[in-house]
Amino acid sequence: MARLRRDARLETREARLRLPPSPDRDAYWRTVEPGLSVGYYKGPNGGIWFVRSRKGTRYVKARLALADDFSDSNGSTILSFAEAQRKALGASETLKPREERHYTVAQAVTDYIEHLKIRAKSWRDTEGKLRAHVLPDLGATQLAELTPEVIRRWRDGLARRTADRGLTRLKKGRKARAQESAEPLDSTQQADFQRRKQATANRIFNGLRACLNHAFRDGKVASDHAWRRVPAFRNVDAPVIRFLTNEEALRLVNASDPDFRPLVRAALLTGCRYGELCALKVGDFDHENQTLVIRQSKSGRPRHVYLSEEGTEFFEGLTVGRAREALMFSRADGSPWRASSQFRPMREACLHAEIVPPVSFHILRHSYASFLTKAGVPLQVVASALGHADARMTEKHYAHLAPSHVAQLIRENVPQLGGTPPKKSRKVSRLRPPRLSL
Repeated sequence: MARLRRDARLETREARLRLPPSPDRDAYWRTVEPGLSVGYYKGPNGGIWFVRSRKGTRYVKARLALADDFSDSNGSTILSFAEAQRKALGASETLKPREERHYTVAQAVTDYIEHLKIRAKSWRDTEGKLRAHVLPDLGATQLAELTPEVIRRWRDGLARRTADRGLTRLKKGRKARAQESAEPLDSTQQADFQRRKQATANRIFNGLRACLNHAFRDGKVASDHAWRRVPAFRNVDAPVIRFLTNEEALRLVNASDPDFRPLVRAALLTGCRYGELCALKVGDFDHENQTLVIRQSKSGRPRHVYLSEEGTEFFEGLTVGRAREALMFSRADGSPWRASSQFRPMREACLHAEIVPPVSFHILRHSYASFLTKAGVPLQVVASALGHADARMTEKHYAHLAPSHVAQLIRENVPQLGGTPPKKSRKVSRLRPPRLSL
């Protein structure tokens, strides 16, 4: 039961008798909870209690009982202000349409996925998360029955279960490699493991909240307070992103299979995702304006990628003399690159280029962003080049790479400690990184 509200105008009969008659045949309203209000209408023969419930953009109003202005409350036909609130909370369910009263989380997930299918390219990933982690526990729950306690218990259980499963897999892997020698994780490893699982739980929770907010905007539930009042786990994101140096990028390009090398070069020159590159057609390259048109992006919004002189020359060599509708990147036999075809050639290229540990194809996108940031390109421009809606994600991952006034002042003013520096090996010296030219 929600907490009863106070209102000096309506709490006592003496205060209500001092009120002027209700203006324009309307009542004096007091919000009990989001989307639900109790109203007092003062007429010539006494007052009447009403309940009003919000349904999307409209309101539904119903009469509750007489107010105890001249007679004491009897708990049914004559009510005090507190009793009117209690009855309004119970009557709010009867004011809802039948389909809204029985609208479940499973139905909300189905409707949200249908909504995403025509608006976002990444709907399959969201669908997989919701069906695997939300529907087993909350699928049969009606949205009207969701409370902050229910959401919080599900969120905590999600982090606990995923941590236990991941820890079990990790220990099994170690036993297999060490021939059944179970080496326990130390406290630091356990803390980091739990942090990563809470970060995973946050990503799943964000998907559920987006789903429930979609149902709320469609008027399927009167209030969003059940999930709005439950925060995500805090201080669990660790944006430590791997990116290639200039030297590593050159080695990777040279070590890639000739069939796969154009994709690697294109990713380092544009920052495009693997799926975006595979969907490119010859006509998407504009030589005159030195741009690429990405028609199918993760967010569903098209964008233009601006090319350097080297990038323009590279894409001109790929597209000259070819039909506009032909795929820009294809295998040697002419077949297209599929969704997971990049994993094996990328791993082999990392092995031959001696990049340890091996990196995924998506790291090439991070490397492109790091090249721009370290060159002093504003983060807002980097965000636009990557197709981000704003610079928040870009700042989170790459701000530490940007030339910083703070870093410059520290390096200039930290005192010299003196002493003898450690001796350098005569056999090993650091190579000067060559100029990046892919």
